[in-house]
Amino acid sequence: MGKKRIGFLSFWGVGRGLANITLGFVKMIHKEYDVFILKQGLNEITKDFNIEGINVIEHEDYIVDEDFFEKWIKDNKLDAVVFNEYKQWTNEDGNLVSTAKSLGCRTYGYLVAERFKKEQTYNYDRVLVPTVSMEKLMRTFKVRKFTYVPASIDLNEFPKKEKVVNEQFTFFHPGGMGGVHNRKNTDIVIEAFKKMDNKDTRLVITSQKPLNYVVPDNVTVIIKDLTRQELIDYYYKADATVLPSKWETVGIPIIESLAAGVPVITCEVPPMNEFVRIGMNGYLCNVSMTKYPDITIYAAEVDPAELAKSMSNILNKDAYELLSKNSRYIVEELYDLEKNKKYFLDFLEEDLR
Repeated sequence: MGKKRIGFLSFWGVGRGLANITLGFVKMIHKEYDVFILKQGLNEITKDFNIEGINVIEHEDYIVDEDFFEKWIKDNKLDAVVFNEYKQWTNEDGNLVSTAKSLGCRTYGYLVAERFKKEQTYNYDRVLVPTVSMEKLMRTFKVRKFTYVPASIDLNEFPKKEKVVNEQFTFFHPGGMGGVHNRKNTDIVIEAFKKMDNKDTRLVITSQKPLNYVVPDNVTVIIKDLTRQELIDYYYKADATVLPSKWETVGIPIIESLAAGVPVITCEVPPMNEFVRIGMNGYLCNVSMTKYPDITIYAAEVDPAELAKSMSNILNKDAYELLSKNSRYIVEELYDLEKNKKYFLDFLEEDLR
């Protein structure tokens, strides 16, 4: 009997966010299953997404019409489809999950916390959740049909290296696109760095778009769509990564930084405090919680003075070496994709019998 055939409806080829989540799933299963991607959009596929044997077909828009989707399933004789954030950000007609089910496919959803509504789970056979925090959210909404597939990282991308010794202690903030409601809190990071007022430190910020506020002369800002390798290199060059996000479903940059052996400063809220423990592999900032009308979960607001305090604490040389070692060790033990792929593979084997 041939391999089962798994399809993914997702962004693909862009090395951040949603597409990166799908890439992780694909890496977990591509040797055991035939994998097919229905790629939403005509963006260039970067080399880190070039996995041998993966079938990719593009749709010109993010919203995929039903006929195109149905043909994709039939042409590839799919046994199951994984939907990534489907209908969480758009109001579109029809329901492709129902279409897949009518064609005999098993249907699995990956949903982000900030746009989560219980009714989004109704049509799926199973919802895939990446964190303990997301499991708790499901239980809060009395959703029972979920399976835990831990957030994981490909350590082949993050080899063990000798720590770079910087003349100035280097803080790194990967700002990306900034996020909805300035989710990445890049302006707060800058304010906290100014409050530190420590000439023995520097701050490096990467952003995919120009920043719309004044940046001090002693802060380095790189405005660029970084390649995957360029981003990874910035982690290795840093001494600490500062990521005080207002919310996350996973917080991929946290795990990436830890994989490079670089401790993280983030917020004392789930899921960030799943990955970072105070004095073990970084520091957590106390926050106040607020609500945005279009975001399901509460947002963490961190005061620049509170963030500056954590940034100052991490400068302690006696503690820093242990923080760095623990950062890498925790990822090797808990978030290694090669170890964690068993969760997804075991689930698929059972569900697709």
